[in-house]
Amino acid sequence: MSAEYQKINAAEDNKLRRIVNLRIMFIVALSEIVAIFLLCLSGINTKLSVALILIYYLLLSALCFVFYKTAKYKLCIAFALCLLIGVITNVSFEIRLSTYNGAGIDGNEHTVSGYIDTIVTDDGYIKSLTLDNVTADGKNIGGKIQLLFSDDELSFDAFSLGYKISTSGKLHNVNLMDGFAVNGNAYRKDIRYKLYISSNNIQVSPGNPGIFGRIRRAIYERLCSACGNTYGSIAYCMLTGDKSELDSTTYKMYSMSGLGHILAVSGLHVGLIIASLSFLLKKCKLNKTVRVIVLTAVLVLYSLFVGMTASVVRSAIMCVIGLLTMINGERKDALSSLCVAFTAILMFEPFLLFEVGFLMSFTAVLGLILFKNSFEKSLLKIHIPKLLAFPFSATAAVHIVISPVSAYFFGSLHIYSIIFNLLLVPFLSVLFVLFVIITPISVVLELDILLRILGGGFAVGDIVMGIAPYLPMNNLSVYSHGALFLLYPLIFVASRFFMLPKFKKTLSVLIFVVSFSAVSVVTVVSLKVPEELRYSIIPVNGYSDVTTVIVNDEITVLGDLKDTVALKSVLKKFNIRKIDTVLLNGLDKNVGNKLADFVSDYEVGRIVCPSETTESEGIKAIGKFGRFFLFEENIVKHVEIVRLQNNRIAYVYEFNDKVSLLSVGYSGRYYNVPYEILDKTPLIRCFMYLNFAPDRAYFTNMPKNYLGEVPKYQYSTADDGDYAFKVLNGSIIKRK
Repeated sequence: MSAEYQKINAAEDNKLRRIVNLRIMFIVALSEIVAIFLLCLSGINTKLSVALILIYYLLLSALCFVFYKTAKYKLCIAFALCLLIGVITNVSFEIRLSTYNGAGIDGNEHTVSGYIDTIVTDDGYIKSLTLDNVTADGKNIGGKIQLLFSDDELSFDAFSLGYKISTSGKLHNVNLMDGFAVNGNAYRKDIRYKLYISSNNIQVSPGNPGIFGRIRRAIYERLCSACGNTYGSIAYCMLTGDKSELDSTTYKMYSMSGLGHILAVSGLHVGLIIASLSFLLKKCKLNKTVRVIVLTAVLVLYSLFVGMTASVVRSAIMCVIGLLTMINGERKDALSSLCVAFTAILMFEPFLLFEVGFLMSFTAVLGLILFKNSFEKSLLKIHIPKLLAFPFSATAAVHIVISPVSAYFFGSLHIYSIIFNLLLVPFLSVLFVLFVIITPISVVLELDILLRILGGGFAVGDIVMGIAPYLPMNNLSVYSHGALFLLYPLIFVASRFFMLPKFKKTLSVLIFVVSFSAVSVVTVVSLKVPEELRYSIIPVNGYSDVTTVIVNDEITVLGDLKDTVALKSVLKKFNIRKIDTVLLNGLDKNVGNKLADFVSDYEVGRIVCPSETTESEGIKAIGKFGRFFLFEENIVKHVEIVRLQNNRIAYVYEFNDKVSLLSVGYSGRYYNVPYEILDKTPLIRCFMYLNFAPDRAYFTNMPKNYLGEVPKYQYSTADDGDYAFKVLNGSIIKRK
């Protein structure tokens, strides 16, 4: 009976392999995703989350028992691992959640000090600083603090990485979870607190950045000395993943070409370093064990040097698994290695599942595993040279699988990115390897000549990438919704790991057509004014900027427009793809440059500004955008201009004869508005509440009680995140 049982079992296993290609770690990785989602339900309903987790663990236990009894030991091991790793993940989840804001910060005044870890700049001015090794009132509070400056233009020159900052103010918690939503970006950066200050309330002093910090600073200075600030910053960014020194124009150019991944230390960079070093060690005729030890040590040191990002850790784990198979002669299995890395990271850092860099890193490698070989074989069959077939198949495979993540987080797809990647990734990869080899030599020997030659290579990249903004439909806006992740089961079904061979081509084509059609239809529908947002005010979360998206029969962006990154983030979250009017408080060269970038990403009907605050340099900076008008041409409906002291501009937007919004620019003060206007505007959009006219409803950037008093109604982007206020009934629509 036992022998018969085993034959049936073997037959079932073979059948299963023909359909799914069974892998233990793939099952474990899927189980890990389910466990994390069930845990995140605690943000909505704790009792429901606990109940579902217990049911899930009981189900896994039952499956272990059933497969053990039926002698399907591989599946028994798989579900036993699912149970064990699920329990560890549960513990990690609760520890991370409970300790994230464990210092008991309560929004009161605190004296804060720390060392600059990250500098976010825009057009040479600082938008925010992130401090590490932070203390509040002399006590270490763990995590990092983001300093958000209320200054309009804070110069970059006074700050440097590793400098010590001391300040004081009302310290606010950054929420890790808001309902079911997870702030994956804050978690990855370990930003647990935020502080709103002005530059005259800080003390800056040189600090001791540590060994890795000093090495990074020496590398940056040598690269800039040899290659110039622009190309030196690109090289530094590629080597370290630190974008603090990168100007916004360069970053925009790489992003529009679909080459932004080159600027972040990822599996590509780690793979190039390890492959190059492995080749050199092999030429030195070292035995396998020694090579593995040296390569593993380099992996660990490089991971520490660049900050242990998820993509680097993922690549390091996969490399170590590959190195171990090199010693024992086992055949490498890329999908299992990827699943091991995925599970190992999430087991201890479960909130990374909601972070864009983590997802982009894993889906890119998943694309290579699922489709690269199949695509390459198909191209070789039609006599495409291998020199072309290999890079094209790899690039196409990656882009297909990362597309849902890119569409969800960025709300757009770069149509020509495959072409730019084919043209430039091999070239930039060679540059990267040469920089890795030559930079340490140049730093030690203080030589610039070799680095200067390499830096010239980036000029070639500039020429090619410079074409991107002029290509039609280069940046295609798409509907961004969590439902896009439902495409991944379809993607897997279309891969070589699923279904019988005779169904593969037909099935793959059918899945592609259905998926593309579904996303296209929803995208076209989303270009209309969202019905749920009609008659809404959406404040933009820019801290030296008062900009508001007003949704009526048309969509109007009204205000300073100094932070287009924040504006794009808000538009994406509310699935707004088309802007009818951009109505500015003022147009100078700085705003014009930002608008030039903005109109390349979004369909904008017209840009309007009052003549008294319009500068010729601003119009020139907009470039070829031909639909600019002066406010005095009377083409904007429902809006009246308010002239304040010192020619500052405010607007009154009328929703109907009873409800209107007063929007005051960053530098304006709403209490200067004539009383007869203020009396007729129950809604006020301003930078902060100024302890005046408490009976209005305020929409502010700065947090509530920032100046010690709170009006009757106040909504703050600092406290409430991104939201839309429905003006006719006063309800709030939140977006995570």
